[in-house]
Amino acid sequence: MLKRSADKGFRTSETKSRVIPFFIFALLLFITITFFLSFASDSHAITITGSEEITTNSSASYSAAGCNGTVTWNVAGTGASINSNGVLTTGPASCGAITVTAHCSDGSIATKEVRVSNAGGWVAIASCNSQGANCGGATCTLITGKYKYVTYYHPGSTPSYPCPPSDPCVTEPQCPSYGCVLAPPLLGCSVMGSSKSEWQCPACTNGQTISCYTGTGGTQGVGICKAGTQTCVNGQWGACVGEVLPQAEICGNNIDENCDGQVDEGCATCEVSVNVSPSVVWPLIPQSQRPVGYKEDWTKADVVVTLNKPAPPEGCTVNLKVEPVDNSGGHIHNGGRNNYKGTLDKETIYFAEMGAQSAKYKSSEVGGEEKIKAEVKGEAKSEVRISVRVPGFFELGAGDGYVLIGQTNTHPGNHYGTDNTLYSLLDLAGVYYEENKGTLRINDISLPWGGAFDLCGQWDPGKTCSKYPKGGHKTHRVGKTVDVSNMTAEGKAVTKKSLIKIIDDLDINVTVLDEGNHFHLTFP
Repeated sequence: MLKRSADKGFRTSETKSRVIPFFIFALLLFITITFFLSFASDSHAITITGSEEITTNSSASYSAAGCNGTVTWNVAGTGASINSNGVLTTGPASCGAITVTAHCSDGSIATKEVRVSNAGGWVAIASCNSQGANCGGATCTLITGKYKYVTYYHPGSTPSYPCPPSDPCVTEPQCPSYGCVLAPPLLGCSVMGSSKSEWQCPACTNGQTISCYTGTGGTQGVGICKAGTQTCVNGQWGACVGEVLPQAEICGNNIDENCDGQVDEGCATCEVSVNVSPSVVWPLIPQSQRPVGYKEDWTKADVVVTLNKPAPPEGCTVNLKVEPVDNSGGHIHNGGRNNYKGTLDKETIYFAEMGAQSAKYKSSEVGGEEKIKAEVKGEAKSEVRISVRVPGFFELGAGDGYVLIGQTNTHPGNHYGTDNTLYSLLDLAGVYYEENKGTLRINDISLPWGGAFDLCGQWDPGKTCSKYPKGGHKTHRVGKTVDVSNMTAEGKAVTKKSLIKIIDDLDINVTVLDEGNHFHLTFP
């Protein structure tokens, strides 16, 4: 019993010795937590004071109330900077918003959002959240198809945001102190919102206009595409009005709707080709001068036009025309030849589908090369050339017993003829020189390709000029007519009798006509 009592008493003493340290530990823990909470509470108690709105490129001062220590300042925003005293040393250059931050050495942090406006101020864009909501003591009502009430705030002034009277924006005169814009069904009370995100800077001056274009780059001013106009309303640019943007290409109208510099691309096109047969024809020879066997069919050719690919829905209209080639056939003069070229019995051919159609070509009296062109909507698609000439011509070159005369700038080649004519002429000149010791002067025969020999360079031999008052050669077309001067190169007279004597001696079939200053010889 004594032992138990002693044991029990021992244990009671031990327990008391343990309670005292526990109490001290709890007290210290309480003090620590209380201090921490007090510190934590103090570290979140600072606030930034200073202007909430500034203008661009301006300065402002800020302070941190409640900081139990030193303050480090920072600012976030394009072009803005702040010094260690909380003073904006550089204001932002553009309209928008900046954020000023104060870091206290006791660990507390505070931020302040500052709106930055330009000279035009801010435009409120917030409106009542719901129909029936309170708006400065009034109730928001639904306005349908009338005006939206918009207040304007300008830095430096004291804004006032009263709710408008009922239907405040029915007419502009009822809104002298705030702006009104026509709008679809809206809540009638539009005021400055508490959030800075509900504000925007004016982008322009009311009534100002600018050119605008929203199409793909490189298309403006190409084809149908053109710029429109934007007008400034309530400080913001309106829609682009009047612009014409690229559209799907419409085939067959020769218009560039998609503004890529091409017309009707991707559409079925009129792919045509033209051919002519034969490719060499005679010039038209007047009835009285036609050689034996001459046929008028020799002046004609078939022109075949072929549509090589399927026609577009509207079909293909092909226009044919004849165009002389300059300086051809021995005529070194151009212009004024519209009535002295080949003709076609059809100048327009229509194709509804692939195939070939023909036209008939007929030459004029003028020799030379001509182009037959096929065009669609003014665009050249194909061409072929046809030669108008008398076949079998040779040029008489320089030789003994004669000299060549009569060449001109417009007709430098004037001594072309058939082989029979030239051989007979050489025999005549040779014998004449032997018998008379005189050199014949040989003038015009025919041009290189034959046909009309227009001395005056006007395509029509019947036309006159000062140099040739009697006009041009009405013959000299087929290489069988030769003009021989009545004076030799030595200055001696040539007589018709002397020419006929030699012609008879040579048994040449030729007629001689005395035309005053020259003899006109015609060979068979």
